[in-house]
Amino acid sequence: MAKQHKFTDAEIKFIRDYAYGHTRENIRQAFNEKFNTELTYTQIANVMKRHNITNGIDSRFKKGQVP
Repeated sequence: MAKQHKFTDAEIKFIRDYAYGHTRENIRQAFNEKFNTELTYTQIANVMKRHNITNGIDSRFKKGQVP
């Protein structure tokens, strides 16, 4: 189980600024590199949800797309 992380305002601002157009995995990698941490995908996804941060990527099937 991952250790709990208290997000600073600077870390949340980084996620908010970087998120648009990037997958959560890309956000996680960039965040860990910038802040020298080892946060998990779930930790990044949860903080994004708590702070209403979206990446703008629509991963739903489009009409006519074959699954």
